[in-house]
Amino acid sequence: MDDEITLVKQRLSAVERQVAELTAAVLKVEANTASTDELTCCQAEIAALRTELVAMEGRLGNRITALEGLLKAEIAALEGRMNTKMSELEVRLIRWSVGTIIATVGVVVALMKLLS
Repeated sequence: MDDEITLVKQRLSAVERQVAELTAAVLKVEANTASTDELTCCQAEIAALRTELVAMEGRLGNRITALEGLLKAEIAALEGRMNTKMSELEVRLIRWSVGTIIATVGVVVALMKLLS
């Protein structure tokens, strides 16, 4: 009978240790879990941040569109100025070519007069 009592005491001690371990594990898990109020609060904050993000994306899209418009206008203005400059350079080149041809013809005519 003493052996049975000793065996029951050992089992009781083992069960008490397991209960203590499980209690410690439950406390550890509870320390790492959030309450439903905390989760609700976090979800509300996330929803607010998402709304703010959508608004910021909208404002950013509007700014990008405005900048694209400005850049297109500047590019068009620069292309216009470039075309004007190219036209001016073409006119100068034509004038220079005509002047060079006239001067060359003048020199040839002068040489022919000298040689004849």
